[in-house]
Amino acid sequence: MEQTGKTLLNSIYDNTIRDMRIVLALFYVFAVGIGMLFAYFRYAQFGINIFEYADLFDFLITPFSDYRIILFAAVSLVIAYGFIAFDSMWKRKFPRSYTIVNFGLPKTPFFKFVRSASYIFIIIFYLFLSAVTYGTVTRDRLLKQPSVELRFFDDEIKEGKMIGKTKDAIFLLIDDSTTAIPTTSLVKEIRVKH
Repeated sequence: MEQTGKTLLNSIYDNTIRDMRIVLALFYVFAVGIGMLFAYFRYAQFGINIFEYADLFDFLITPFSDYRIILFAAVSLVIAYGFIAFDSMWKRKFPRSYTIVNFGLPKTPFFKFVRSASYIFIIIFYLFLSAVTYGTVTRDRLLKQPSVELRFFDDEIKEGKMIGKTKDAIFLLIDDSTTAIPTTSLVKEIRVKH
């Protein structure tokens, strides 16, 4: 009897660990996707198509480069789950008011499709609206930051606001003009000017 209990506990533990790995992997993929969307709108504020400069590794670390992306991914999942749970509970507990608010569509055979499509549309709209807001807020913060000074090996100096960087490029805002400097151009030093 004691052996069966240990076997059952081991089985539950193994299944929980396996499920947790799957959930964490899916969350990471979701966070990378949100990170890509947010990075696009962040750099688009300055006329940069980040997909032309970044490689896969740059996007894989995007969720870790800004804590707000991971926080937003977690909050997005909670909000989406809450919205769907509320809708399901409303439909189950108050079917009459639910049908009235939805113009009688719950009585039609295609309502499940319309409902699912509505969920997907609302979540995508929410993500895009949030990414645009993130880009605008990031731009406003960047404009208030101190300038940086790039010193090259030939002692040339460029000064501007640092927009960001990828493995292959450093982006500077110099006098309202965006400059992409290849990292192969032998940057010797990046100094923040106070």
